[in-house]
Amino acid sequence: MRIRVLSQVLLMVLTLAGEAQEVYTYSGLVKNEVGEPQIGVQFIEPLENKTIALSNDDGDFTFSSSSIKVVASHIGYEDATLLHSDEFIAVVLKNKSSLLYTVVVSENKRATLLKNTTVSMEVIQPNLITNTAPTNMEESIGRINGVQVVDNQPTIRSGSGWSYGAGSRVQVLVDGVPLLSGDAGQPLWNFVPTEGIEGVEIIKGASSVIYGSSALNGVINIKTKKPSNTPFTQITSSTGFYDLPKRQSLRYQGNKRNSVSNITAY
Repeated sequence: MRIRVLSQVLLMVLTLAGEAQEVYTYSGLVKNEVGEPQIGVQFIEPLENKTIALSNDDGDFTFSSSSIKVVASHIGYEDATLLHSDEFIAVVLKNKSSLLYTVVVSENKRATLLKNTTVSMEVIQPNLITNTAPTNMEESIGRINGVQVVDNQPTIRSGSGWSYGAGSRVQVLVDGVPLLSGDAGQPLWNFVPTEGIEGVEIIKGASSVIYGSSALNGVINIKTKKPSNTPFTQITSSTGFYDLPKRQSLRYQGNKRNSVSNITAY
């Protein structure tokens, strides 16, 4: 009997404690730094990490929460922490800049933001080149959309063929300096340092004619890294192997796979 009474008393205490939990009311307006109301801002309880409310079309919000602190989150803006207040809450979200503006120089031979260019241009970042572990620049260029490399000659959108002495009419530049040989008009890929590339700019449209008759089919501008203020050493290594031919008669070295390794240090 005594155990039953204690159980009932304990149940009543827990029930009263749950009912006594305080609920806070939040009400206010959320804007950005220029004063524009923000629609669909999420209000999140930090402890449970769940969205409990959204701002309306005018940026207004009114909601209740058991947490004395709430986080306002919106895409493209930094998170803002709201502390409970009985007064009207004015929330100002600050812009969050996480993207780097890509600067290109191939369009009109001077620095221009990629978003402001008016030509068909593609920019390849250096990490996309190093992740493929190329042994020369020719391999990396051949992986780019719309660019083919046949017999060391690049073509863009299949705009031209290859003629000895005239090349493929694709101008290849390294920091704006032509890299085509004078006798055959073909690029000298071995002179391009793959470990020191900052990016590759490719013009696929007709604006490439500003570089002359050798650029009627497009321009490939390879930008190299600038020297750093402090010296450093970087080592890159890669390895792989060639699979065995299906025909047994072509396996000149038996069933042994030929491996290939590449180590670059600078």
